[in-house]
Amino acid sequence: MVLVRDKIADANVLFYIGEIIFDKGHYSEACEWFQQALEQEPQHESARIGLSLCYLQQAKLSMEDALQSLNDAHAHGPLQEDIGAIHKSITFLNRTPWHTQWSFRQSEGRSSL
Repeated sequence: MVLVRDKIADANVLFYIGEIIFDKGHYSEACEWFQQALEQEPQHESARIGLSLCYLQQAKLSMEDALQSLNDAHAHGPLQEDIGAIHKSITFLNRTPWHTQWSFRQSEGRSSL
């Protein structure tokens, strides 16, 4: 976190780090990077959407865990409907141009992180 502590990284760098961590499925950690990007640049719309997607992904995972702990009688109840609504929100936000479009060469370099 030297980048943040010493204020070396600007909001875009913080956003890109959050994006990479998000792509790895580490939503809690990605939240922190997106939040820091927003603290530096509150109007950073892509960081705001990334942060929202992190929260939605965490909620979906928690609700799916809760659903698994219930018996089959609750398989078609309100919890399942809420999971469906969250999934629709995730799909909708993923259709916005919030995420960086990496070229093949750039994504090769990213995969080694």
